[in-house]
Amino acid sequence: MGYKTMTDLTLMHLMCAKICHDLSAPASAVAMGLEMLSEAPQDIPTRDLIHYSATATISKLELFRCLTGFSGMANKPTGIDLKKVLKNYWPENKITVIWKISDLENLQGPPARLLLATILTAADGLPRGGTLTIQPQLNITVEGPTARLREEAAQALTGQTSLSQQSASTIVPFFAHTLANNLGGKFHIHVENDHQFEIQMVG
Repeated sequence: MGYKTMTDLTLMHLMCAKICHDLSAPASAVAMGLEMLSEAPQDIPTRDLIHYSATATISKLELFRCLTGFSGMANKPTGIDLKKVLKNYWPENKITVIWKISDLENLQGPPARLLLATILTAADGLPRGGTLTIQPQLNITVEGPTARLREEAAQALTGQTSLSQQSASTIVPFFAHTLANNLGGKFHIHVENDHQFEIQMVG
């Protein structure tokens, strides 16, 4: 399956805005904790805050590296990389990922990046937590209380809106749509009920 390289600067700018938005809170918490620790060096809760926030920052950086990094490395990221970075990404195990793909090591490069963007989009439809079951062919079953994608995210994922209509809150599903389009595919969303929906890639 061929892959077309993306060069649109607007897409790049919005992805950078998304990264900065997600990193700002844990990074600011680290800075605040260090300032508090300088005033009370033995403050254990502050030390715990710094550790938690630093870990969250590292987790997000590793995830975004899989999503947008590894420049010049055609076989990265891999499915194994995705499984590793997602393991501790959501706080307090809010979202459980069940992998039904047996050959994760052979999922490499743009298809792996596409799967990660789709997983993040699917997780956005679980505001109260839940389960993502990753099936072969880049299909994801999403289950949890009030499981449903926001309308603007669903439209971005399925290509119903253009790049000029995106924001930092919708750029990841639009990024997934763009990756899928470059690989010759597109997304369908099938709603089972109020607690379950599926994201299916066809092409």
